[in-house]
Amino acid sequence: MSKILISFLGTGRDKSKREYSHAKYKLAEEEADTSFVALALKKFVKPDKIFLIGTPHSIWEEVYRSFSEYPDENIWSELGDWCEKANKDTPVEALPHKEDIEAAIGNGSKIFPIRYGIDEEQIQQNINIILGLRDYMSDGDEIIVDITHSFRSLPLLIMQLILYLKQIGSPKVTVSHVYYGMLDIKWKLGYAPIVDISSIIRLSDWITGAFVFKLNGSSKQAAILLEQEGGKSAASLLNKFSSVLSLNDMGQLQKQVQELSGIKYPSEMARLALEPTVRDFIRNFRDLSASEFQYRLAEWHFKNGNYLAAYNDLVECVITKVCEETPEYDWLAFKNRESVRNAYKIIDAQMPTDTDQLYQTDRLLSIYRTINPIRNYLIHQSGQAKKKSAPDKISTLREAIANLEPEMKLHAKPPFDLDL
Repeated sequence: MSKILISFLGTGRDKSKREYSHAKYKLAEEEADTSFVALALKKFVKPDKIFLIGTPHSIWEEVYRSFSEYPDENIWSELGDWCEKANKDTPVEALPHKEDIEAAIGNGSKIFPIRYGIDEEQIQQNINIILGLRDYMSDGDEIIVDITHSFRSLPLLIMQLILYLKQIGSPKVTVSHVYYGMLDIKWKLGYAPIVDISSIIRLSDWITGAFVFKLNGSSKQAAILLEQEGGKSAASLLNKFSSVLSLNDMGQLQKQVQELSGIKYPSEMARLALEPTVRDFIRNFRDLSASEFQYRLAEWHFKNGNYLAAYNDLVECVITKVCEETPEYDWLAFKNRESVRNAYKIIDAQMPTDTDQLYQTDRLLSIYRTINPIRNYLIHQSGQAKKKSAPDKISTLREAIANLEPEMKLHAKPPFDLDL
């Protein structure tokens, strides 16, 4: 496991001198007078290795001289001449003395020459080069990023690499800090503060956690972030809701929606990230009859591509609706629900005498007899529904949801509104 500093290299503010001006950099109580933030951070954070990224025209010769204990003047001169002549069309692989620069930085450090990024082809090449940094990382590495001297779109590319590594997890690394040396205010303060802007990584974590929760109800990342910010009770509520939703436990889920309305967010960032999705869950699933709740849940699962859960919810919704509309039938009673199943699956035959009073319409019968065999096939992998293709099964489900809507609006209990 290594601590890796990723930093950028430009051409210096004074293009005629090809050098950075010295500045006093400060991080917390430490300070260093140097021309490179990477040199200051080498002292401050003591990385095991450094990855430097820059174009062929960047001041690589100054990197070599600044990091070398005993720089070779010939190498420095050749590098300076080559880099000064380099332009947007110079091949990055032609940079001379690459090994000498890496040896000067030391301890297995690497440099990554990139293109200017002036067109789509060069941008794509840079993306490939930046993503190639992961080949030099290992599981457990700690990544520190410095974007002070970054060039054009490079901060965006490096941040995308960081997000990629965090999401894909290959290799599994942590990003501890993102630093920026504020050279633009050194004239006022007498030094350039190095600030940690890693909160932007935190923001991206929240965006990802909120997106996943909205997409499929998974609270894994959001709950971790909530706990890290002291929101243990909020994390617990979210995890309970997510677990019941993933199990598709319709009875418990309705209870969890009610509890979710009491969630307290530990920070403004947490509230901004999660509140819209939580509010939508509560608004769409609270204060509904059992059948209305199951119908809404089927719609939600279908919208998010959870087709088996949607099939199951829709079948159970029909049964619950029949129980609700049938006098003296308890929708929670197993015997009553089985009576509905038996009666509704019979085609062209006399219903059992104990179910003669069941509520029924041609539409409900048709929907149930269309979707139940498919639901049974998806669960048990048997029956004639196997002849239907996957697109046909999805299309059938979509039509069934639409066709069931008039039945759900019939005798609906306020405040049920299918148009929410």
